[in-house]
Amino acid sequence: MRSDEKHGEGPRAIRFLDELDSMFTGAKVDGDSGFINLLRIKHQYFASIRASLLSSIDTGAPLGTPFREELFDKLYTFFHRYFCETGSVYFRHVPSFSSHYGNIFGDGADVALSWKTQMLYYIRSSSQLQSMPLQLRVSAGGGETRRFYFDASSLSRQPDSQRRDLVYAYQGIEAALEEPVIQISVIHSKRGRKSNHAAILKSARAAGVKVTADELNRAVHVFERQSAVDYFINRDATAFLEEQFDLWFYSYVMDRNATFDQERVRQLQVIRNIAYDVIAYLAQFEDELRRIWEKPKLVRGLCYVICLSELGPKIVNKLVAHEGMREQLDEWKALKLVDLEITQGDLSALLGSADSENHQHFLTLPIDTQYFKSIEGMILKSVGDFAELFDGELIFADNWQALNTLLPRYRELAQLVYLDPPYNTGNDFAYKDNFQSSSWLTLIENRLDLTRQYLAASGWTYLQLDHYADYMGRFLLHRSSPDIGPNDISAITWNTGDNISGYKTQRDNWIRQADRLLAFPKSRAEAYFTRMWQPIKKAQDKRVGQLDFLGPGKENLYLEQWVDGRLTQVPIDVDSKRIGTVWSDIDSFQASWLAAAEGLSFETQKPENLLRRIVQASTAQGDLVVDPFSGTGTTAAVAHKLGRKWLAMEAGVHGSTTYLDSKDERKLGLLGRLKNVLAGDREFCVPNSDRVQKSPLSRDIGWTGGGAFKYYSLETYEDVLLNARYDDAEHLELDTTRSLFEQYVFFSDDKLATSVLSITGDSVTLDLCALYDDVDIAESVANILGVPIRTRTETTVTLTDGSLHKIDPAIMSTEEVLHLADILKPYLWWG
Repeated sequence: MRSDEKHGEGPRAIRFLDELDSMFTGAKVDGDSGFINLLRIKHQYFASIRASLLSSIDTGAPLGTPFREELFDKLYTFFHRYFCETGSVYFRHVPSFSSHYGNIFGDGADVALSWKTQMLYYIRSSSQLQSMPLQLRVSAGGGETRRFYFDASSLSRQPDSQRRDLVYAYQGIEAALEEPVIQISVIHSKRGRKSNHAAILKSARAAGVKVTADELNRAVHVFERQSAVDYFINRDATAFLEEQFDLWFYSYVMDRNATFDQERVRQLQVIRNIAYDVIAYLAQFEDELRRIWEKPKLVRGLCYVICLSELGPKIVNKLVAHEGMREQLDEWKALKLVDLEITQGDLSALLGSADSENHQHFLTLPIDTQYFKSIEGMILKSVGDFAELFDGELIFADNWQALNTLLPRYRELAQLVYLDPPYNTGNDFAYKDNFQSSSWLTLIENRLDLTRQYLAASGWTYLQLDHYADYMGRFLLHRSSPDIGPNDISAITWNTGDNISGYKTQRDNWIRQADRLLAFPKSRAEAYFTRMWQPIKKAQDKRVGQLDFLGPGKENLYLEQWVDGRLTQVPIDVDSKRIGTVWSDIDSFQASWLAAAEGLSFETQKPENLLRRIVQASTAQGDLVVDPFSGTGTTAAVAHKLGRKWLAMEAGVHGSTTYLDSKDERKLGLLGRLKNVLAGDREFCVPNSDRVQKSPLSRDIGWTGGGAFKYYSLETYEDVLLNARYDDAEHLELDTTRSLFEQYVFFSDDKLATSVLSITGDSVTLDLCALYDDVDIAESVANILGVPIRTRTETTVTLTDGSLHKIDPAIMSTEEVLHLADILKPYLWWG
């Protein structure tokens, strides 16, 4: 609260208004990260709307009146329960002795799951702490401020899943500015080292700067909030707070000891009206963050992975002669797909000789167009129908953002959604609150709400959990599909072995040796399901391997195998029995033979035969399989080998072709694994290893490689926060007949539009590269229109509905540019 506003105010008013200050203007910060820009926007918003809020309070409760203190006391009593340091509103501070209300039972349900964050989006990004200058307002009256500079230049970048304590140390005082700046270094803790705040205070005072422990703690708190990117956004802040206030207000008014005269009734109306103004004030900004979170995200860094066998001889010759082939050859060698001795000159002879023993092997080598950008347009023009050629898409993004952005294209098209999320063990998230289970439930529910919309009426969802999360998963599935009853959820027990990490045989408890798969159809009446069978005795037929038999009955069973380049139903006659809900015949990676055969040194990797059984039971050839938590890519790999289309999403550092793990060892990443699959991974080696690995599934089904897929990233929530433009106070009030609390105050703000679109007279310029230099307009157009691409060139894209769109604004007319801008508008402006 500003010093001029504190004059004459009582302690209760100061307490409430300071609480708002701490949410919106607790510190003035500078810097370039998206989170810092968010703080800047919040600061600007609160400064602009503060006067209107105080004017409403002054009208109903003039300064100096006893009722003013009571008003602020009532406001604080209600709102402090829902104030969160990130600016979000939910059941943040509700002690056990304090009542709160919620509509838990709905539509006749007699049992329901309720948690404190169920009305929220759980936000997670990959922001890292950056050096930050900040100016802290000192709360002890007057206009005094304190300046700090946190130097994070020595911080090593940490994967999102790793949490390490920070150590703060005094660096010195920068006296060049009007006000001295306390400089503090920030490093990661090693060997249990802790910060010594007392030493920082002592050193600062010795240098002539008086700073209190409270001020230092507040400054550290603001700095660390940079990394608090896994915070919440209320999906409907207005409805939530108004409902909670009405219930709270009703309980207060109906107190048996309350008495009311005319003046008291007026005061109660003032309390209610001011509370609704505060709710509108809080909800305006919360709703704007929700719009940013929900807006579709632009496609960035699009590349294609295509087997040489899918390309004509002329294109192959151009690729071999291209300067990018040197990097492509290096990648093939790193993936152990070709001998280390092969040179670029050797490729032409090997690919050109159909009689060569290795000719077919070389034709299944996958090229990545990131190495051939100068001729990528020519490559794409030669491949024909994209819908026929491309087997899958790999999206490097937060999976909620990917699901939300691609929903128009894939609505009701998926036959299978497989989710293998973090298991809520306490090590999965960098939690910023005390609601570990609430955060997990919200994370999963947010995604189930979207994946259900991907499913065709005949489709299935499989949710893989452990014993910690099993019971909560059942409730979540029922919430996402209320028309599906408890008996429609099949609980499959996968026997993973008796040596699970953390559960040693010496433990005085039952040994955990199973995970749970919850399978349920979108519609029981329309569900597609293929019966699965296994031999009663060990099959002598060598074709069987570890495969299941498929078919409606014992008399007409078959195997799915590749024969002469086609996925074929191969009849088989073996005495068999139906497979039930206890799977003890599929080994986990606790089995050393399986780890040696297909293990990628990834703790939560699932065996291919587990996914093979799920995919075969729930889909047919050509159906779409969706995996939002792709991990090492087992689902996509299996779907590809079984002739299914696939959509995979991953945001971890292991998503690339290869990556460095926490020990700085080079490992095979998700993208690299899928390239191996295209190359026919019956035998392959991972980086830094000469051990030959052989995929049992590839052997059993006769997979020899082939196909194509695309991969790209999406604009992030952090990107949007960093680039969004919001105007100053004079642009807030658009309708003078209504208060600021009754209108969309961000309507006239530019958001991202003016960053890419400029209009000068009759000239219109659209330049998405002004935002990001790797935006792909064609794919972004297809995603927003919800229609797949059929063909594309460097200047046009044709969609499967027959529509043609020009995508190069530099050679388009003004009308064409405006038409393209209108299509792209949801990416650039929201509200």
